Amino acid sequence: MKKKEEILLEKLNMKDYKVEFEEILEQKNFSNDVKNFLLSLLYKIENSYEDYKLVKVISLTKQQFIEEYINIIKVECNYIELVKPMSKDIELLESIKCKCIAQKDKGKIVSIYNYKTFLYALYVLNYKSCNFNNEILDLSMNEWLKVGSSIEKEEVIRDFDGWSWHMDSREICSLEYNAIYQSVNFLLDSITGDLQSSLEEKYGQTNSKYLYSLICKVVLLIYVTNNPKEKRKIISKEEKLRSELDKISNKTQYLEQIRSKKKTLEDEIRKIDGILNDVDKLKKSY
Repeated sequence: MKKKEEILLEKLNMKDYKVEFEEILEQKNFSNDVKNFLLSLLYKIENSYEDYKLVKVISLTKQQFIEEYINIIKVECNYIELVKPMSKDIELLESIKCKCIAQKDKGKIVSIYNYKTFLYALYVLNYKSCNFNNEILDLSMNEWLKVGSSIEKEEVIRDFDGWSWHMDSREICSLEYNAIYQSVNFLLDSITGDLQSSLEEKYGQTNSKYLYSLICKVVLLIYVTNNPKEKRKIISKEEKLRSELDKISNKTQYLEQIRSKKKTLEDEIRKIDGILNDVDKLKKSY
């Protein structure tokens, strides 16, 4: 049980947060409807988080989570549009078959009027890309981490109600990404920093290499299934690389091609030098 002093301090802190948040919202060019929505979402997080944290056993305290929420609104958000279900604007979201749009470069969120969906979009907006030193992995792994981490963040008001869980799979935008993210999160206690290094630190070099390779393969498979255009690009790049590899594998032919190309360039250079050094030829060329 919490001591009375701790409960009182927590209430005082929440009062300070609300005042601070209201001051931040005053500086934002949001509609009154959006401001009230954001304040209501803060109350929902405040009411559910402490019990949620006990069941979920996560590292962030309620204070840290609320500070994170407020800071994202303060720093990342420039424009928020809430689309009500029966409005004309809902057609935009329906046309691209999604419930929200988060544009990081503009600090813009367009979301249906739903707390869970908006909280998901907020963390998509806040996601910081990781470098995997590979163009294909940069796209696929960052998409997975962005979606997976955002799904987890919205969980605090999505599935949990007091001491009960009401999981509705229809409300999870990607069951595949969520399943992998939660599994890897379980393996590492929490996904932070360099994924490959984190796995190696906990499971050793041999096991981590296998785990990391498996994660990458599964994530890439889901990514190309969801993005047919990217799949075609990857296949095209693979074919090009295979073609280059075949050329290099035949060393004699490859070196002969390089020599031939070099000779052609040298002939061109000599021809240009000859023109530049001969006034009559130079005049004639112009």
